[in-house]
Amino acid sequence: MRKLRTLVVVFLLVLTAGIPVHAVGFQKITGTAKKSGLYNMWIDKNSRLHIRKPSAKKDLASIVRCNGGVSDGKTIYYWNGNRNRMSIFQYSILSRSRKRIAHFRGIHQITGAYKKRLILEGCLPSESTTMDSLYVYDTKTGKIKRIRQSCECAGIYNQFFVFKGTTGAISSTRLGVYNAETNKSKILTDKCWYMVQNGSQIYFANEVSNTSSYVVRKLKIYRYSMMTGKKKGVSKTVTVSVLENNHLSKGKFTYFDENGIKRTLRF
Repeated sequence: MRKLRTLVVVFLLVLTAGIPVHAVGFQKITGTAKKSGLYNMWIDKNSRLHIRKPSAKKDLASIVRCNGGVSDGKTIYYWNGNRNRMSIFQYSILSRSRKRIAHFRGIHQITGAYKKRLILEGCLPSESTTMDSLYVYDTKTGKIKRIRQSCECAGIYNQFFVFKGTTGAISSTRLGVYNAETNKSKILTDKCWYMVQNGSQIYFANEVSNTSSYVVRKLKIYRYSMMTGKKKGVSKTVTVSVLENNHLSKGKFTYFDENGIKRTLRF
């Protein structure tokens, strides 16, 4: 009996070894052809979205008047319009059918999607600010909800959407993560100067104290895991001239100190 089970397992492994596994999740459609599911998709300069099999010379289908969109290889959510108003459409690649699912004033792009939730950027007329905010639109219920005011999407990992504040001057800003699975957001800090995303990890330079100078701050690097929800300091505190050309990457922070001397902090 044990030998029979072993043979069955081996047979199943051989049977499924040649089946291609496609990445699950929505990807942004741009002007460069990218594979989503079984198809390559791109938007040309005439705002036409092309859907084509990689080995084909002709489109399987195309959509006119498309200013941008996202797709998981089966469904496409796309929009047309401008910064004042836009319509959102849902397109099924299998049936090649479309329907308009929403129309907004002030919303100007779809940043990403997760399952039945679309992440939108813009500024609804009801807002008290003219700066862009981040919203989530539920395609099932038809309801739109503001995630955070005066912020933009800074990164995506599966159901997690990283957002940071939009400011008109050089200053620290809010940094947080929205979980589209739970429909909840979390603020990591209100004093982020620099950030970089590496997969499910976010590294950010956080202001721990200021100085008597407007352009000099004391910063410390933190790491946040979107999978575990834990934040940890990974560097010592350094004094940084925030008006200089500083750069944060995974494991390294290149910065100018209060005397204008270029330094490198490794962590």
